[in-house]
Amino acid sequence: GPLASAFGADALKVVAALAAKNIGGGLNFVAVAGALGLSPAPLAAALAADNVMALVYFPLCSYLGRDQPDPYAGEAGAEAEAAAAAA
Repeated sequence: GPLASAFGADALKVVAALAAKNIGGGLNFVAVAGALGLSPAPLAAALAADNVMALVYFPLCSYLGRDQPDPYAGEAGAEAEAAAAAA
């Protein structure tokens, strides 16, 4: 497939490192990439692709949810009132 042709023998290592990043963050990405011996070029390409996708994903989520009410609106105020009442 396209991933195998782009990364060759490192394709599965890239997939494992990106899965680790999605589960536990950037530190997991670096740890798994290091443990698997991911080559520098595929490592850089995977990080770049992940950053580009984040630049698309998060604004898209904000745009799609723009008309939805904030489910957490008012919670900070209620917590502050409860703390003030308890004092």
